[in-house]
Amino acid sequence: MQHTLATGRAATLLKLAFAAGAKLSAAFIAFGLTALVTRNVPNDEAGIILSGLIIHTVFFVVRLCPNNVVLRFLSDHGLDEYRKEKLNKAILWAITVSIPLTSLSMIFVQFIAGDIFNKPEFWGVLFWMLPALPAIALFYLFSFAYQSRHKVILGTLVQNLGVLALLVVGLVYIWYDYTELLGVALLTNIHSAAAQIVLVLAFILWFRQNNVGLRYSGYKDGEMTSEAMVLWTASLMTLSVHWVRGRD
Repeated sequence: MQHTLATGRAATLLKLAFAAGAKLSAAFIAFGLTALVTRNVPNDEAGIILSGLIIHTVFFVVRLCPNNVVLRFLSDHGLDEYRKEKLNKAILWAITVSIPLTSLSMIFVQFIAGDIFNKPEFWGVLFWMLPALPAIALFYLFSFAYQSRHKVILGTLVQNLGVLALLVVGLVYIWYDYTELLGVALLTNIHSAAAQIVLVLAFILWFRQNNVGLRYSGYKDGEMTSEAMVLWTASLMTLSVHWVRGRD
């Protein structure tokens, strides 16, 4: 018994160490990305790209994708039919909310950049980065599902490392062979493509598990809706405070 407990504890610590390493790697990659952009892209475009990445995270928070709720539900009793239904509904919510939100944001992107963020020069970057929003919302959801099944390393790779790593790889490739093409449009397109790739990988790896399938189970779920709305409202309030401070 003691040997089993010790082995389990060691395995848990190893997973946590790998997860911490993945997060640390993501931080280094983010630093490398900043260095590559600032050194190889014209100064005015580099600032727009990096600011666009920051503003893009704001759009990502404004969604109805109950990641923490899914994490709790799936952690409670494994992957029984009840938990699978919760995840399927969360996926449906994420798709239903993020795609219309993205479409509307792309239509009114100039208003959003100029009047909301007071950065009218960002509209072009935001326009090409917004298509990544639905993919990011979904693969974040899958990353929380992985964490609920104690697949901490995979969850961390999907959530923190995937898009950044692919973005840096794409940027380095362009830098070596097609330096003259480096610019806002190309980098934002690489970012959106990287998000789609990570989503496809996260989707395949999750649904290849035994007894896990994707099926329509409807939208209605009072328990999940109430908990998700509380988290969503809290996120919006936090963003509103930061927005007001930024405007001042």
